[in-house]
Amino acid sequence: MRKKKKILLVINRTKSNGRELLRGIIQYGKTKDYLEFTTIDSENSLYLNTRQFEECVIEAANEAQGIIMVELTCLDKVKGLNKPIVHSYVYNSQIEDKYTITTDPVTVSKAAYEHLRTMGNINFAYIGYKDVVWADERRDCFEKNLPADKLPLKFFSYNMPKSTGITSEGLEEIAAWLKTLPIPTGIMACNDNCGADLINACKKANLNVPDDISAVAVDNDDLICDFTSPTLSSIDLDTDSAGYEAAELIDKITETKNIPPKLIRVKPREVIIRQSSDFVAVEDREVAAALRFIRLNSDRSILVQEVCDFSCCSRQYLHRKFMNSLGKSVHKCIKRARVKAISSLLLETTLPVTDIAYRLNFPDSNHISKYFKDYTGLTPKEYRAKYQPLGTENIEGLD
Repeated sequence: MRKKKKILLVINRTKSNGRELLRGIIQYGKTKDYLEFTTIDSENSLYLNTRQFEECVIEAANEAQGIIMVELTCLDKVKGLNKPIVHSYVYNSQIEDKYTITTDPVTVSKAAYEHLRTMGNINFAYIGYKDVVWADERRDCFEKNLPADKLPLKFFSYNMPKSTGITSEGLEEIAAWLKTLPIPTGIMACNDNCGADLINACKKANLNVPDDISAVAVDNDDLICDFTSPTLSSIDLDTDSAGYEAAELIDKITETKNIPPKLIRVKPREVIIRQSSDFVAVEDREVAAALRFIRLNSDRSILVQEVCDFSCCSRQYLHRKFMNSLGKSVHKCIKRARVKAISSLLLETTLPVTDIAYRLNFPDSNHISKYFKDYTGLTPKEYRAKYQPLGTENIEGLD
């Protein structure tokens, strides 16, 4: 029997990205019975003084063959042990380690912009933390997506709140900034906590979400997003896959010293749409009403003429309005809404495709599979396998 290999994990389990990272690591560990993980919750650094926390980590690290960590507090001392380390950085500009996990600000910011744009916004802004490198990186990448006539990007930076949360004065400052923005505006928040602050500030500014301000954040921590009012749309990151890669990497570099440097980039999986961006905030209210009708009826096959009848418009007139506001035809918006309904059921339920077809009023599984693949390039089975969180049991009868 192969000797056990001990891997130390220093990860914050109270945050969604930490939990997702651990899920991916565990998934890899299930394929290698010789791996033995010891976890130190980096949340402990808030309750122990620096020396106590360092002693706790160093003691565990001495017994480990490899280390995966997201904590910065004692990184230098752990490096002094000369053991293989895969380290997670939340920002890109200060990466120094050979083996690193980091969120990709380019694809994350693009996903936020595309979501806000697709939902009909023509004005954009960004909110993040002051003097926080990764928040600045996301802001700069978000700005690069904007058309020339929307530059420079309107943004607001505030001090990252302590564990007790943002103060009333802090919300008032955000509210004052919000009042300077055109209505409607789509705003990217640097993370979910920031997005929750943004929504609360909108209430102080007497701005309606999502009618006046549409908001999308990053991380998709459901314990934050589902408890804001209205609920917060957020970018779900593929952190579990990064955890799997990190575990595979630490396994390799503890066996062989000549493993080349590797950067594991955490990319967005999809935008989880909640109430903060669900209403399409277009200036043209006829288009907004038509899009709401499309989304409310996305569980059945609707015709362009039905949308025209609902809007009391001719096909030519409504087509022109959609192209001017969204750059998309009415038909494409119908198909996008239908595909979104399919993908939501694929990822959020374990229903077989046959049942999803029935629920969404497709004739059968063959029709829904062809419809879905024409738009996404993937069959429902391929899409579920690629994007469903690791650890979910395989479902039979998907095609």
